[in-house]
Formats: sequence, structure tokens, C-alpha cells
Amino acid sequence: MSDAWNVWEPFSDDPDSAFILAQIFAQLKETIKTDPDRAIATLDQAIRELYPYTPIYKAQFKVYELAVAGKLSPKDDPTKPQPVTG
Repeated sequence: MSDAWNVWEPFSDDPDSAFILAQIFAQLKETIKTDPDRAIATLDQAIRELYPYTPIYKAQFKVYELAVAGKLSPKDDPTKPQPVTG
């Protein structure tokens, strides 16, 4: 695999997580061979379940807190349509 797709660096200081991920990949590889639809569903689920651990999730919670406190202006509210300029 090319160096451009270096997702392994975060595991360089965490051998236990690296091993667990390798086990998950081995299981996923077998599932791809026997039941590709299940493998895709598993990956979709993993993407959803990892979301709370991302910086995007934390940022969205901050937006929520600002909105609840009345400190989010309509122009900064990502849930509201923004006027088209140009």
C-alpha cells in the first residue's frame, strides 16, 4: 500500500490497539469472502459508531450548546439554509 494512505501511524505507540485492529481486519477479510453485503453493513455500522469519538462530533455538540444558550446567530447556524451570494 502506498505511503499516501498511511493510517497506521496512530498505532505506532499503541501496540494493543494495533493488534485488535489487525484482528478486526482478519475477520472482515473472511466476511468479505463469504458475505460481502454483511461486510459492507459492518463497515457502515463501524463508521456510525466511531462518530462520537471524532472532533466533528465534539464541534457539533459545541454548536448545540451555543444554540441552547441563545448564543448562536442565524448566520452561524449550520441547520438553517444560508442565503446564496454571488
